[in-house]
Amino acid sequence: SLNTCQPLTCDLNLQDCVFSFNKKNIEVSAYPKPIKIFNKTTIKIKNFPHYSNLKIKIYSLNSYIGDIIPKFNIVNGDILINFIGRSITDDSRFRVEFLNNNAPTGFFFDFDVTMQKNFQTGNTH
Repeated sequence: SLNTCQPLTCDLNLQDCVFSFNKKNIEVSAYPKPIKIFNKTTIKIKNFPHYSNLKIKIYSLNSYIGDIIPKFNIVNGDILINFIGRSITDDSRFRVEFLNNNAPTGFFFDFDVTMQKNFQTGNTH
């Protein structure tokens, strides 16, 4: 478990989350749940204010893997990020930070990713 991190105020692995930013409620959801390392996850952000030069940066808070600058689409005002987590540890906490003109907007959220270990049950193929 992530014993070096504080508990999340809202866990995207369990539920959709709402964060307050600039007097707006920003809704964040992730699919599929739980978020797994090396699996594609779609993160959806609703009600985020418009910025002319928006960039999104994702990085691990407990292991340095470099910054991930994901491509994203805006569909009907919602931001859709396709993300594949990678990690050098079994468990990672990631931060998704929103920038405008490469400067922080002040909005970010964190989520945890765990390695889902698959065990064979004796069946051979």
